[in-house]
Amino acid sequence: MPEGNPFKPDAAGSTVPQANFPFVAECGSCGRRIGVTAGMAGTQVPCQCGQTIAVPLLSDLRRDIGRGAYGDSPLAVVKRLLAGKDSLPGEMCAACRRPTTERIVCLAECESPQAERLPVTLCDECRSATKNLDRRAALNRILRSVPAYARLLDEYPRTKLTLVEEKAT
Repeated sequence: MPEGNPFKPDAAGSTVPQANFPFVAECGSCGRRIGVTAGMAGTQVPCQCGQTIAVPLLSDLRRDIGRGAYGDSPLAVVKRLLAGKDSLPGEMCAACRRPTTERIVCLAECESPQAERLPVTLCDECRSATKNLDRRAALNRILRSVPAYARLLDEYPRTKLTLVEEKAT
C-alpha cells in the first residue's frame, strides 16, 4: 500500500480518493470507502475498522468510474509509443518548446520490477538548467509534457525516475 495517508475523510467518516488514488474500494464490514490505485487492484488492504478490504479487479474499478473495463493501461500506451506504433513528440524541447533534436532517456520503474526507458526531447540549455534542480521533480515535470508519460505517472504515482542517458542516440 502506498505510504502516507492518501485519503481524506468526508462528513460520514468514509475516505475519498485523492488525485493519486483514482479508484474507490468499499469495506464490506463498515462501509467505509477508501481510495486505491490501479496497482492495488486484486489485492487486500486494511480498513480503519480492523477488517480487510478486498480491492476489486482493475476492470471492475475502471467500470465503477465510467471507464471502459479493458482500456489500454498507461503502460501499454507507453510501450506502443516506444515500439513506434504511435509517434513520440518530435523536434521540440519538452521544457521550453524550442526546436531541437537532442533527447535524454529516463528509466521509469513503476509498480513492477520491470523498468521502461522513456526518451524525451530536451534542448541542451534546459538539460543544463535541470542539473541545478531536484532531479526527480525536474524529470517528472519534463516527462509530463508527453501525454502518454503523464498518464503513466498519474496511474503509478510512486514511479521511480532515473536519468540513464544525458543524450539519447
